[in-house]
Amino acid sequence: MSDFDEMTIDELWTEMESSDGFHKGQVLFALFNRKYDANDFGLAHAYAIQASEVFKESGHPREYAMALVYSGNAKHAQENYVDAIAYYDQADEPTIAYGENEDLAILQGNKANSYLAADRFHEAHDGYLAAEALFAAAQIHVRAYSMALELGDLQMRFGQYELALETYTRARSYIVGHGDVTQVATAEGRIADSLLRLDRTDEAITHAREDLNMSKTCPCPRCVPDAHLRLGKCLVKAGQIDSGVEYIEKALEAFHKINEPGMQGHCLFAKATALKESDPTQARDLLEQARSIYTGLDWSWPLDKVLVSIADLDLAEGNSADAISTYEQVLVRAKELSRHGLESEVEEKLSKFQAPL
Repeated sequence: MSDFDEMTIDELWTEMESSDGFHKGQVLFALFNRKYDANDFGLAHAYAIQASEVFKESGHPREYAMALVYSGNAKHAQENYVDAIAYYDQADEPTIAYGENEDLAILQGNKANSYLAADRFHEAHDGYLAAEALFAAAQIHVRAYSMALELGDLQMRFGQYELALETYTRARSYIVGHGDVTQVATAEGRIADSLLRLDRTDEAITHAREDLNMSKTCPCPRCVPDAHLRLGKCLVKAGQIDSGVEYIEKALEAFHKINEPGMQGHCLFAKATALKESDPTQARDLLEQARSIYTGLDWSWPLDKVLVSIADLDLAEGNSADAISTYEQVLVRAKELSRHGLESEVEEKLSKFQAPL
């Protein structure tokens, strides 16, 4: 493939026209990569399909399976997840029969990505679990780490916080000694998130501080404010409100400077959570600001959490009818989108009113 990298598109076409069999398929792979990297996914898909036909006819089953995976990748990039999954399904049998463990791991991971994008969350979970195990067995540590992070995120979505903690801890073990410090920081942050949901607050703070310290080695503008926000939320949960709000405000200022409205919304929501008891009026104002941001971005997951917090304030002010109505609306969406953690939280709130679920 390195020889092909030096060729122009015209030279690749000339090479393909004078080739057949395995070599022709490899030239088509080069054309696929060139167009895929240029975001011309439609033409990339056409080259992948042509390569699959060449490899199938010339008796190269492993490369035939790879071409089907490439076809799926192009469809995924076009946000056509149904067709992407269909191509990955076609690649299953030849990959299992003739591919290597890495080929199967890539197939499972890519299919999981399409399942996730298609809101088929449980199938995505199983795909990431399989891909992680295969990458780990092949000692491809960075890819095993990535799959474990995705898996843990889904377990958090499902409210499986203990499992998520195990998965994030496993992700960290893959990357230590095999990746960079910022990747370890990401794992530390996810561990802190799961510990926070388990009310293991002191441990969450410890891992959040590790995340912050390691994030300072990253030159990007995102990692440090992310870590500030996480540590702030942990401190608030521990009852250290003033210190927590200080970190949250640092994060808010940084995200404002780099024009990250969604993350500003997260900061506003975190600060509102901190002030809910001591200053409900300010908390409501912050929640409304976050609500406006999330509505504009069409971010339904954080928006629903904001709505629950607004309903909590309504309830505290004696407006139970509006609160119950909001809880019920959020519950419907949580069930539809497999947000089992949020679903359980809202069901518990509604159970106090013996409301129909």
